Order: sequence, then C-alpha cells, then structure tokens
Amino acid sequence: MLTDELTAYIKTLDLKRERWETNLDYSLFLFVLFQIVMISLNWNSLPDTIPTHFNFRGEADGYGGKGILLLFPILSIAIYFLMSIAYKWPQFINIPWSLTKENIIRQIRLVWRMLLYLKIAVMLIFSYLTYQMIQIALHNEQFLGHFFIVIVIFKLGVIIWYFRKSYLLK
Repeated sequence: MLTDELTAYIKTLDLKRERWETNLDYSLFLFVLFQIVMISLNWNSLPDTIPTHFNFRGEADGYGGKGILLLFPILSIAIYFLMSIAYKWPQFINIPWSLTKENIIRQIRLVWRMLLYLKIAVMLIFSYLTYQMIQIALHNEQFLGHFFIVIVIFKLGVIIWYFRKSYLLK
C-alpha cells in the first residue's frame, strides 16, 4: 500500500514509457483486427454449433453457438484497456514490496513492462483461440495445437520474470 506521501510523489513525476513500448502496445490492436477479420470472413461458413471448450489434450469437449466467437475481440479490447489503467494512474499499482522514492520509478516501469508482455500474451491467446476454433469448426484442424501451451507458458514466464526482477530491484 502506498503512503499518501508516495502517492503525492508519483503524481509529480513525469513518467513516460519508452517509444518502442508505446508502439508495441498500440500495435496490439492488430490482433483485435485479426480476430474481427477472421470472424467476418468465416461467419457464413461456420456451423451454428462450434467447439467452445477444450480438454488438456486440445480436443473439443464442449460446444456452443458460434456467437461465442464475438466475445474474443470484445474481451481483448476490455482487458487491454483495464490493463492500461496502470499507465494513466500508477498510484493504483499494487507492488508486493516496500516502496521508497528511490525504487518507485524502477518498480512502476517494471510493472508497465510486465503488463505490456501480459497484454501480448492475452492478445495472442484470444487471437489463436479465434483462429483455431474457426479451423476446428470448419474441419481444417482437429485440436487446439501446441502453440496454445507455448503462449500459456510465456504468460506464466512473464509473471515469474516480473516477481524475480521486482524482488531484485526492491
């Protein structure tokens, strides 16, 4: 929890992300565009019932209406903006270590970088699920594939990387 003094101090800082981070962050909307294009191009070809849940082997074990695909771009956008709140209001970031004026800038920048990497993972997951669910529904694929596991491992790796790095910077 931040003290009132640190909260006031954060508000006085002119914190900005690096240009490459900002550019990469905005480019993530290409994933949303990909999802929308995939859904639009395949909507009429899709059966009314498509795979909506997959077991650990990546095989479909639950089915539902094709409208579920519309949730992926909506969720992608919502999660993107929710995760972006930390850029606008860094005083609301919950960092698990004691913060001081000496380490707070490093910790905030580290959280921002972690959020960027997690956004990448979320966009990849939703885009990949959109693509694979469509392919499975059209009988072009039979299971989710191994790339999904790679993305999940990447996401977990980002969290582990953050806690390790944050601990070292405290």
